[in-house]
Parts: sequence; C-alpha cells; structure tokens
Amino acid sequence: MRLIPMTLSLALLTSCGNSSPEGEDQITPVTRSSIDLILNNPRNTRIKSLPLDRESKRAFALERAADLVIEFTGEGRFDIGVGRIKSADGNSYRDPHYFSLGELVEFFDDQRHKDLIVVNFHKAAWIRDSLESDIARINDYFRDRGYRRVVICQFTSSSRPIHSDTKFRQ
Repeated sequence: MRLIPMTLSLALLTSCGNSSPEGEDQITPVTRSSIDLILNNPRNTRIKSLPLDRESKRAFALERAADLVIEFTGEGRFDIGVGRIKSADGNSYRDPHYFSLGELVEFFDDQRHKDLIVVNFHKAAWIRDSLESDIARINDYFRDRGYRRVVICQFTSSSRPIHSDTKFRQ
C-alpha cells in the first residue's frame, strides 16, 4: 500500500470559482477568507481548481506509476512512508520517521521492483549549488542500488517541478 501525502490533496485544491452575472467563472485564489467558502460550499457555488501545468501533470503521473515514492527533507533525511500512527482530536495521522541514506542501503537493495523511484524534495527553497549536488548524489545512490529510472521533483504550493529524470540522461 502506498501512502499519498495529505499535502497532495491540498495542493490540488488551489482555487474556487463563482458564477459571474455574465456566466463566466471567476477564479479566486485560496486564502484564509476564501477557504470557508470551499469547505462550506453552498450548492449554487461551483468549486474549480486551476489547471496544472504540463510538467506537474507529468510529475503526478510518474508518482502514480512509480514503484516507490519517497520524500527528501532539507536536512538531508528521507521519509520512506513509515512512522508511528498518532491520534489527536479523533483524527489519526502518521508521525514520519526520517532516515539517512546510509541507514537505508539494505532497504533499497532488497526492493524487488526497481523500474522507477520518485524522490520529492520538500518545499523549502534550495540553494542552487546544494540542489545540484543533492540531485547528483541521490541519482548516483539509487543507480548504485539498481534502480533503472530516478525522478526528482519538488513539492511547491502550486506545481510539482521535475528537477531530474534519469530516463533522459545519456
């Protein structure tokens, strides 16, 4: 079972539309004031999200097709989808456990399906030099573990840019 981060569903909900007198949709960005309209949607109000850009659509399609989707934090740690389940106010959530690449060597070596892995960098802004060295290090690490294709994306508030795709590397 593959867990989809809660941020995915929130990232896809980016705006709401109201019908204008002319019958054209008005797109309003999600803000603290407009979120109530979205959550308490009256029946006569249409909810609509802005279209995703082509690269984001491709990134989400790659995630759906991936053998494994993991997250990379700005501190150089990885979330592979494990952690304690905690409850607060009647809601359950996963408290992620983060690992270093060294701690995960056997985990990735033992994976059976290694056609495609997607690594999502957290939303924080990355220094260009650090980003390039992290991308190279992660690509090399997973190629050494036997993965045929490594795709590196980044979480953002409105899109999912693809930083690297080893499919296109010579």
